[in-house]
Amino acid sequence: MSNKLELDLPLVLPEVPDVADACVQRLLRTLGAKSGVDKVHVLPATQSGAAKLCIHFDPVALTLE
Repeated sequence: MSNKLELDLPLVLPEVPDVADACVQRLLRTLGAKSGVDKVHVLPATQSGAAKLCIHFDPVALTLE
């Protein structure tokens, strides 16, 4: 079973102006290649909040620490 962690993208990459930035793509590739990460993607910003980095991971293979 996969767990999910959502983080506000501006907290992870505060200097990045938007989700189309190359830094976001590098982060997605790097995290996606980690053992235990099932899926990583960006949820678009909404009227009530910023874009979110969403990481789906296997909690047995990868802990949040």
